[in-house]
Amino acid sequence: SRRRHTRCSRDWSSDVCSSDLEMKNFIPVDLGDPNLSDKIARYVLKHPQLSKHIGSPTAVLSEPVSSYRLCKPLVDAVNRICSWSDIYYIMFFSFSPGVEIIHQDHDHDYKWALNIPIINCAETYTAFYDPLPGETWALPTTEQSVESGVDGYMTWRKDQIKEVERMYFTQPVLFNISTIHCVHNPTSQPRVSLSVRMNCDLEEKYNTLKGNT
Repeated sequence: SRRRHTRCSRDWSSDVCSSDLEMKNFIPVDLGDPNLSDKIARYVLKHPQLSKHIGSPTAVLSEPVSSYRLCKPLVDAVNRICSWSDIYYIMFFSFSPGVEIIHQDHDHDYKWALNIPIINCAETYTAFYDPLPGETWALPTTEQSVESGVDGYMTWRKDQIKEVERMYFTQPVLFNISTIHCVHNPTSQPRVSLSVRMNCDLEEKYNTLKGNT
């Protein structure tokens, strides 16, 4: 079976590192700060606009990049791989228990995003899927849980797909947004994360960074 259960951890070993770089769905990354998620969480909780989105029925939101520019830990993390000026936009995800959107993105030239866990992510997971033979995407999303104006999603039904892998979200990853995927939150609290979409090839940039360290 191709299905894999992978817990990306800050303690991932060298053999996990080498195998993860071959994955098509995600690549765990070291952004130089083991407390990055906690630091960004503190910023989000104090931010007058971002904090309102936690637990919102709108699961997927896009705030101006300027909302994050004073979050130095995030700026430093992004600049470690690319440049803050390369950001296309930043998605703010707040998935309450039971909110599930099976989808793939198709609105961007580059397939990799930098996804960072923020609040209540460690016991949640993203499932990745392959389409069943002969199946194609259902319809552009009309979910009420997706903010008006945020497009570029194609939704899939459960009967069109099969699960092939799970990623437990315990550290930042390069995330392949072109895959079919869905967040699952079995906890009792919202799961908050950021997805930084860049105008550059993040995989290539990160491999260059690793080669220089």
